[in-house]
Amino acid sequence: MQKKNKIIVITLFIILLIYFLSLTCYISYYGRIAYKDFYLNLLVEATSIIVEFGVLGFVLSYFLDKNDEKVQIMRLKNEIDYIRFLRTDETKFKIFGIIKQLNDLKENSIHLQNCNLSFLTELSKVNLTNSKLHVTDFSHSIMKTAILNNTEGERTNFQHTKLSGSIIQESKFIRCNFNNSLSKSVSFKGTHFSNTTFINANLFSSKFLKCTFNNCDFSNSMLERVDFKGSTFNQVNFNEADVSGANFNDCNNFSVNLISTAKNNNLIQLIV
Repeated sequence: MQKKNKIIVITLFIILLIYFLSLTCYISYYGRIAYKDFYLNLLVEATSIIVEFGVLGFVLSYFLDKNDEKVQIMRLKNEIDYIRFLRTDETKFKIFGIIKQLNDLKENSIHLQNCNLSFLTELSKVNLTNSKLHVTDFSHSIMKTAILNNTEGERTNFQHTKLSGSIIQESKFIRCNFNNSLSKSVSFKGTHFSNTTFINANLFSSKFLKCTFNNCDFSNSMLERVDFKGSTFNQVNFNEADVSGANFNDCNNFSVNLISTAKNNNLIQLIV
């Protein structure tokens, strides 16, 4: 902030100096002619320079503020890099605080690889759009109504995590763990899942529209009223999953045999 104020003052001083040098030349050249017109012109020029100072000061302040934000964002991201491999409670709360600060600065793309954010109760409403979540541990945390659009996660741990009401669209998860998660009414639209497990997960009324599942496991999960419309299934296990009212319309590689060992498989929504 001090640097910004210094730049503004120096810039305005230079402009003011140029103005008065020009004014001195004007007086020396036209000093003997039309004093009345001279003072009228002086008043007009003075008004003009005040307006110019105001506009220039505003523009300079705007761009310097933007630069300060970029510097602050970079500093906060570097702080995560320094401590991401630590496994203390102090570290996880510090990273959480940094995430909140970055969100306040409208920055959502945060690399949280290898960070331990387990057992946190205040991760609700965080925005991690375009973030990298490889080997990130969110287990047992509360992340209700979080936004994780366009995220990438490999071996990410959401075990026992509360994700209800979250938006996780157009993302990619490989070898991730959603076991025992509470994920009611989550929007997973357009997301790719590979070698990912949802064992014992409560996914009541969630939407998996146009998702891709490769070698995934929904064993014993609650899939009542879940919408899988337009999704693709490759080697997916629904053993003992409750599929009451689930929507499997327009799905690729789907047949009733896929849910033959699921509970309430006679109550699904399917146009044949």
